[in-house]
Amino acid sequence: MLQTGISTSYVPSWGMVEALREVLQEMFDARTKFGCQGSVKYRSGQVIVQDDGPGIKRSDLALGQSSKRDNDRLIGQFGEGLKLAALVAARNGRKFYIDTQEFSARALVTRSDELNCDVLTFDFDTTRRRRPKSGTKITIECTNEEFKAAKKFFLDLDRQRLKPIYTKTDGDTVFYPGGKIYINGVLAAEFDNLLFSYSLYGVKTLQNRDRNMVNLYDLKDKIATLLEEANNSLVPKKYLHAVKARNDYFEMEFYVRPLLKEMWRREFFNVFGPKSCRSDVPMADLEARRAGFKPLSQVSWYFDYLMEYIGIPKSGDLIKEIKPAARKETRLNKRESAVLQKAIEIVRKAWRDPGPVKVVKNLQLVAGHNVVNNAGAYDPSTKCIYLAKELLQSLPDTVGTLIHETLHKYSGARDCTREFETAWKDLVVQFLDKHGYFQLSKREVA
Repeated sequence: MLQTGISTSYVPSWGMVEALREVLQEMFDARTKFGCQGSVKYRSGQVIVQDDGPGIKRSDLALGQSSKRDNDRLIGQFGEGLKLAALVAARNGRKFYIDTQEFSARALVTRSDELNCDVLTFDFDTTRRRRPKSGTKITIECTNEEFKAAKKFFLDLDRQRLKPIYTKTDGDTVFYPGGKIYINGVLAAEFDNLLFSYSLYGVKTLQNRDRNMVNLYDLKDKIATLLEEANNSLVPKKYLHAVKARNDYFEMEFYVRPLLKEMWRREFFNVFGPKSCRSDVPMADLEARRAGFKPLSQVSWYFDYLMEYIGIPKSGDLIKEIKPAARKETRLNKRESAVLQKAIEIVRKAWRDPGPVKVVKNLQLVAGHNVVNNAGAYDPSTKCIYLAKELLQSLPDTVGTLIHETLHKYSGARDCTREFETAWKDLVVQFLDKHGYFQLSKREVA
């Protein structure tokens, strides 16, 4: 007999389902590691798990002895699973046998006088005749209900309704419906807020020692990496339906590969409708709705970014395309015309020619989100400066706005940038130099 020193009070929360899980895991790990065959049978109140690999050794019965730590595609890693399965079975009074070509052993509970407690013990049977010619055979007594519950931990034994929709070359797979996380083929977690289910390999460090907790931060990164290249249209379809229903799932933020942008764009219009667009300024949204479009407002920052990334236009952009009349100049009275011409003349003489300038009735419909102060905007697509009609009530305000937009035109810089501040500085310096403020008198240089 071999007393292991493992107390029967170890892993008190484990029952026969967990013990069966560990035994089944041994068979799957042998298949992965050695490329051998394996089988699982339930017969006459016993589960028989067998593989035709090299078989376990006596030394594998030592606590902590493991050849799995450096293989991320195996389920186990701490060298405890088989021993703990034997411990749980023995303390529950269930039969547990290990048969290999090298030895046969039965799991028992015996009293350790040295430790003064009950411990797991292996009773080696040299007369047992049913040893396999190769591999390992484990027989464990259990009920059919316990066996069915244990099978649900393993993807290969209990696929239920899971439908694979994308598989990477390394074996990582996206399934539908959602809710389950499998790591190396074993159920690691179940979440109500998972849009898809996943089978992941090479990431067993995501789990704790007992495999009952998952690192959510690392899991999110792993899932995002998998989804970003999923080329099945069911992925964007299910994702976009979730956004439309305003459901907050675990995997709502991930990158989309450039080659998949068209697939996502197509599914976007299938889900939200061909007239859907991104929201812009209120006036543009209002005009877009009047034209039959459907601006999507109150969406998350990420979804708005995703829409922009896959090429969904803003309402303001659509209005500029479908309403060229918005660019037409509005009628001016004599005073407004005089103010406009005088402002253009002042800017041209003081600095540079502003080029085409148009006064429009609704500046937002022309420039959309480029409008900052509702007074003026430069549109690079038309190389034209647009001014609001209300601005012409004041010549100084008209000149100031016209200089501001002319500066955008020639600098190419946007508001509130260092480049735009530099352009303003250069403009002031050029103006002062042009009017002789930098010329020193003879008295000043004497």
